[in-house]
Amino acid sequence: YEPETKPGRDCYTYLASKTNLDFSPGMAMLTKYNSAVNKGAVIEMPSQLGEKVIDVEQVKPYSNLCGLLAFGEEWNTVERRKVLREALRQAAQRHSPSYD
Repeated sequence: YEPETKPGRDCYTYLASKTNLDFSPGMAMLTKYNSAVNKGAVIEMPSQLGEKVIDVEQVKPYSNLCGLLAFGEEWNTVERRKVLREALRQAAQRHSPSYD
C-alpha cells in the first residue's frame, strides 16, 4: 500500500509484489475470493475455507485482507462520517469484525 495525497482526498496504489504485503498471520480468514489456490499454492479446498490464514502463500497477492472500507465523496463530511462510525460500531457489537 502506497498512500498518495491529493487535495481533499486520500488515494492509494498497490506496490508490485508476488505476495500479499498486508498479510498478518492468523488475522484473515481464507475464502474462495482471497484463496491462492488458482495460482498454484497447495491448499486443500474447500476444507480450509473459513480457517485463519497462517501462510502468505495461501492468499492472492492483491487480496484485501485488512478490512478496507471505502465510501464515495458524498459521505466525506463530518456529519456523514459520524453516521457511518455509529453504524459500524453497532454492527461490531452484533458481530465481531472479520477480516476475510
